[in-house]
Amino acid sequence: MGVVLLVALLLLPGAAAAECDSRCERQTASDLIKRGETRSAIESLRSARARFPADRGLALLLARAYLLEDNLFWAERTLREAVEEWPADAELRAWLAAVHLRQGDPELAAAALAGGATPASGPERSRWLLLTAAQARLAGEPAGAAEAVAAVDRRSRLFPEDRPLWASLAAGADPWWQRALSGSLELGLGATSNALAGSPTDPGRAGESSGLGLLELRARLVPPSDSRWRPAFEVEVLGDGWTAVTRDRSLSAHFELSVAVTPFGPWILSEPYPYEQAEVANA
Repeated sequence: MGVVLLVALLLLPGAAAAECDSRCERQTASDLIKRGETRSAIESLRSARARFPADRGLALLLARAYLLEDNLFWAERTLREAVEEWPADAELRAWLAAVHLRQGDPELAAAALAGGATPASGPERSRWLLLTAAQARLAGEPAGAAEAVAAVDRRSRLFPEDRPLWASLAAGADPWWQRALSGSLELGLGATSNALAGSPTDPGRAGESSGLGLLELRARLVPPSDSRWRPAFEVEVLGDGWTAVTRDRSLSAHFELSVAVTPFGPWILSEPYPYEQAEVANA
């Protein structure tokens, strides 16, 4: 009797596991993409798109998964179908324009952007303007590219993935443009057991056997400003233990000679051994 009751309960409506809805499908696909399983994400999203055709988020995720696999053909097709269904969606049009730019087709990119309204504010507006600038530059219209880049204020919010595009376009449109924060780091490591072999990081230096390192850190901060004249702060750190820098930072140079005292007189170690003197002494 107990077994029959258990079977009856399992067969009741709602007793089985609930079917994954569109939100659940988006989360599942996002997790697969984060783990790098783009092929599994594509298969899952294609099935979900067939069951939930009215969910634009699934279409956008599917296009993203195709792009992560460098499949521009299916990414374009997915976005084009989505734009046909949601023609006023600025985000979908921006992604479609980006795909056309990667394909090297500025005319189709312009058509994708022209079909929608520019977002009013936020990082979405900045992305739209950057895509407009990229399209103009690809089409050979530097004036249009410069105008679109100038419309992106230096203090505007940007999506993290849009910052490299902004830096490239800004540098191309304005030769005076500089990053707000830039720097360089040089690091050299090595060791030597031969005191005459020179420093591992400075061939012109010789000394006792040791492990040595070279560290040079340079940073520059240029506060955002609309003026051509902007203050700049520079910091330089030399951490190799022996570097000498002139106080006025002017150009300077130095050289070193190592001299050995031999029975035949002084010998500059960077020059050949004085065999002639040795032969004269032995004669």
